[in-house]
Amino acid sequence: MGTQDPGFKQFTQELTEIYAKAYESLENQTPTYNDAGDEATYMLTFVYPDGYSNQSSKTFVKINGKWYLKSD
Repeated sequence: MGTQDPGFKQFTQELTEIYAKAYESLENQTPTYNDAGDEATYMLTFVYPDGYSNQSSKTFVKINGKWYLKSD
């Protein structure tokens, strides 16, 4: 059903753009690090077409020199 519905396609495209912009904003942020320096927390702001916005924190963890998104 979902992939055939034009309204659903538009909704998913808008949602994809909202999430992409929120994650792109991380480039300009300085994270809050834990004491060990192996976890970095960022604030994501999701802005919707109707002007509504909300924030969510996302934490990345450093494992063997690489950063990964920590699951909630």
